[in-house]
Amino acid sequence: MYFDIRFPEEYASHVRDGQGHFNIPRRELEKFATKKPIPFMTFTAYDLPMFDIEVHRPEGVRVCDVLERVYEHYQ
Repeated sequence: MYFDIRFPEEYASHVRDGQGHFNIPRRELEKFATKKPIPFMTFTAYDLPMFDIEVHRPEGVRVCDVLERVYEHYQ
């Protein structure tokens, strides 16, 4: 997956072995971010400023929730 944090999650794309970028279907972005749904995630990016990014969703964190939160965090 390729995600440029300058743009919202709908601009995330899948990179296929040198074949370019392809949009990720919304249904894929709405899948849980982990195999077993969890309501809370914390990410730490040591090579970026403002490291801890927290994502909350009681029903289970989805891929789009993570991307949206990363985008919001760095705006």
